[in-house]
Amino acid sequence: MADKLPSLPRRRQGRELVSALGPHVARYAPRLLVLGLAIGVAVALTVPGLSFRQPTSLPQERATLGLATRGLGAVQTQIMERQEANEAVEAAAPSTSSAPRGGGVLDDDEDFLVKVPALHTVVPKRPRTTILTYTVEEGDNVSTIAERFDIDTDTVVWANEKLEEDPDYLVVGQKLLILPIVGVLHTVKEGDTIEAIAQKYKAEPQAIIDYEFNHLQEAGVLKVGQQVIVPNGQKPYQLRYVYTDKGMIAVNAPQGSGRFIWPTSGYITNRYAPDHLGIDIGAPVGTPVYAADAGVVTSVGPMGTYGLAVIIDHGKGFTTVYAHLSMYYPTVGTPVRKGQAIGKIGMTGKTTGPHLHFEIRYGGGAVNPARYLP
Repeated sequence: MADKLPSLPRRRQGRELVSALGPHVARYAPRLLVLGLAIGVAVALTVPGLSFRQPTSLPQERATLGLATRGLGAVQTQIMERQEANEAVEAAAPSTSSAPRGGGVLDDDEDFLVKVPALHTVVPKRPRTTILTYTVEEGDNVSTIAERFDIDTDTVVWANEKLEEDPDYLVVGQKLLILPIVGVLHTVKEGDTIEAIAQKYKAEPQAIIDYEFNHLQEAGVLKVGQQVIVPNGQKPYQLRYVYTDKGMIAVNAPQGSGRFIWPTSGYITNRYAPDHLGIDIGAPVGTPVYAADAGVVTSVGPMGTYGLAVIIDHGKGFTTVYAHLSMYYPTVGTPVRKGQAIGKIGMTGKTTGPHLHFEIRYGGGAVNPARYLP
């Protein structure tokens, strides 16, 4: 064939060469394309993030003919498109886990299954910045309500005056204000400043200014009647009283356990009797005196023949009296814990020696402490 070509013009020689090689090219073209495809796939498999599988259900003849008709260039173009798609997905979600079968991207001819990393969209919970009104339901208590709204019990109590008087006062259908965060709700009064409010509630002035609910564009600018949330503030304890036929009673005193402990160490010098409404515990001057149960201090200071004395309201109708002290620590309205030091033994008032006169009263009347002490 080659010895016939030199006598022909150059263009005609090219056409004759193509015509002569045509049958051979057509015969081997599918094999050459399959070989080229194999090389392209081998190269593509070295690119991280790509994974291919050959469907076992597809007839081999269809795969061979399909690849032959598309051509090597088209296959390489599809591989590049799949690579770009996977890179875009990886950039959006850095997860490296492959999607399960059926969760990938299948091309039109079902020749390849490209596994795309699974996307998990996490929508962050936006903090609440508004005050809600909650309606009490059957079975609610202050603790469960606080837990439901991710705040503490003090925040629920402080925002609702009725609960401040009695935290157990809950009625089905009752409306409660629920703050968005732990803290105190303050209504601005004449003369209030950010610094004064922060000091009152033991908080930081900047925290009040920065909190979104307060809308304080300019530091220190407040309007009378404006409601301000003090983040992480602590409301000062305020004792509330009601007047009864037996005198003034604190209605929001911390509830004691009803189980008392000995208020000091020493020895009994005088027991309970109709003309002696408590017990006397002898001990040296300066011996510590402790609260016999949790409660709120309702009276301190000189009390006639009792000398320096402290009275604590424990709720549930109980109060205790600690007399003849040389000194005392708490002030009226101070909540105390069981076992908290409240003063020291002395000889003030009418006494013949250093001792603590201790009384337990129930419903306003003295009872024998021996019935309640361990």
